[in-house]
Amino acid sequence: MKRLTCEMCGGTDLIKQDGVFVCQNCGMKYSVEDAKKMMIEGTVDVKVDNSHMIENYLEMANNAYDSSNEAEAESYCNKIIEIDPSNYQAWMLKGKASGWQSTLQNSRVPEAISAFLKGIANAPEEEKDELVEEVKEEIINLSHATISLHGDHFAKWPDDEEASEFILAISDILQELTQFMQMSGVKFSNSDFLEPVAMLINQSVVKAYQNVIYPEYKSDRYPYPDHDDWQKFIERIDLCIKLVEFSISFCDDDDEKNIQRYKNLISLEQDAIDSCSYDSKYFDYDPYNFGRSTVRDNEKLVRSYGWFPDSANSRYYFVNYTLTDTAKSIRRMQITSYNEKIKDIKEAKEKREKEEAQKRFNDYWAEHAEQKVSLEAEKKDISSQISALNASYDDQVAVFRKEIAAIPGKTEIDNIEERIKKLSEEQSALGLFKGKEKKALQEQIDQAISEKQAIQDRMDAAKKEIETKITSLKAEFQKKVKPLPNRVNTIYNELTKER
Repeated sequence: MKRLTCEMCGGTDLIKQDGVFVCQNCGMKYSVEDAKKMMIEGTVDVKVDNSHMIENYLEMANNAYDSSNEAEAESYCNKIIEIDPSNYQAWMLKGKASGWQSTLQNSRVPEAISAFLKGIANAPEEEKDELVEEVKEEIINLSHATISLHGDHFAKWPDDEEASEFILAISDILQELTQFMQMSGVKFSNSDFLEPVAMLINQSVVKAYQNVIYPEYKSDRYPYPDHDDWQKFIERIDLCIKLVEFSISFCDDDDEKNIQRYKNLISLEQDAIDSCSYDSKYFDYDPYNFGRSTVRDNEKLVRSYGWFPDSANSRYYFVNYTLTDTAKSIRRMQITSYNEKIKDIKEAKEKREKEEAQKRFNDYWAEHAEQKVSLEAEKKDISSQISALNASYDDQVAVFRKEIAAIPGKTEIDNIEERIKKLSEEQSALGLFKGKEKKALQEQIDQAISEKQAIQDRMDAAKKEIETKITSLKAEFQKKVKPLPNRVNTIYNELTKER
C-alpha cells in the first residue's frame, strides 16, 4: 500500500484538490509530479527530514506570541517538538504560551512548568544559567497573574466558595512551585514570590470589603440593615479575616508589611463588634394630617428611646440584633493579640536596625583602625592640654587673689575706725551745753573719716589693677582654650556618628 507524506509537517492526510495535493494538517500544496516523487511504500519506514522547517516554525511561534496569540504560538511550538523533541527554544516558548492561557477554571501553570523543565534540560550548558533566571521570572509572573485572577474574582463575589477557591488556587501553585524547585534545584526568595502573594491577597480583601461587603451591609440609601444583611456581613468579615491571616502566614514574623495587615484585621474585628441589624415599626409622620409640630414631637419621642426616625417613610428603626457579649469579648481578645503582634514587629525592627547600625559602625572602624587610633590620641592630647591650661589659669588667679588679700591698708583702716568709735563715744558723753567741745570732736571724726576714705580709695585702686590683670589673664586663657573643646567635639562626633 502506498501513501503520501507531507514534507512540511509529516502528516499523511493529503487530498487532491483542483489538480494539486493539499495537506489537511498544515495546508502545504504539492503538484502531481511532486506527489509522485513523494510516494512511498507504507510498509517501509522512511523518515522525512523536516529540520529545515524548524526555523520557520520558531519564527512564526515568536511572532504569534509577540502578538498575544498564545494559542497559535503553542501550536507552532508543538509542530517543532514533533520534529525535534529536544528543541529547548520550542519548549521554553511553549511553557510561556501555555501558561498565559490559564483561566480561573483551567490553570495551565503546571503545563508551563513541565515545559520549562524540559527546556532547561535540553538547553546547552552555557545557556542554562541564563534560562534558569528567565524561567524563575516567568513562573513568578504566571503565578502572580493566576492568583490575581482569583483575587479579583473574590473582590467582586466575596463568598465562602470564592474564598475557598482562592486559597486552593494559591495552595496548588505553591505545591507546583515546590515540585519545580525539587526537580530543578532553583530557589525562590520570599521577597520574590511569597511577599507579593501576601500583598495580592490583602489587596483583594480590601477591594472586596470597600467595594462590596460594607456597601451591601450599610449604604447611604439603606443605612439600617436587616437581620439577613447583618448576618451576611459577619460571615463575610470572617472570610476576610481568614484570608488576611492566610496572607500573613507567607511572611516572616517580623515583616514590617504585616503591620498594615494586622491593622486591617483589627478594623475588621472592630467593625464586627460595632455591627448590628435593625427592625422597623410604623409611625405616622404625615405632616398633612398631623402638622409639622406633631411630626417633630414624634421624632423627638422616637429619639428619646434611642430609635432612629425616618420621616420620609413614616417608620422608626431600632437595633434588634448584635453580637453576644461573649462573641464581642473573643473578638476583643483577637484585637489585643493583633496589637501585640504589631508591637513585637516594631520592637523587632528597632532591634534589628540597632544591630545593623552597630555592625556598620564596627565594620567601618575595623576598616579605619589607624584613623580611629589617631583621632583618639588627638582627643586625649587635647584633653590634656585643656587640663594643663585650666590648672595654669587657676594657679595664676590664686596668686592674684593673694596679692589682693595682701594689699596694705586694712590695719590702718581698722585703727582709724577704732579712733572714730572712741571720738564718737566722747562726743556722745558731752552735755547739752558743750557745743564747742562737740564741734572740735566732730572735726576730728571728719578728719579720721577722710583719712579712712583715702586709704580705702588707694586699696580699691590697687585691687582694680590686679583684677584688670585677672581679666586679661582670663581673656588670654579663653583665647587659647576656646578652639580646643570644639575640636574635641568634632572628634567625638566623628568617632560616634552612625555609619
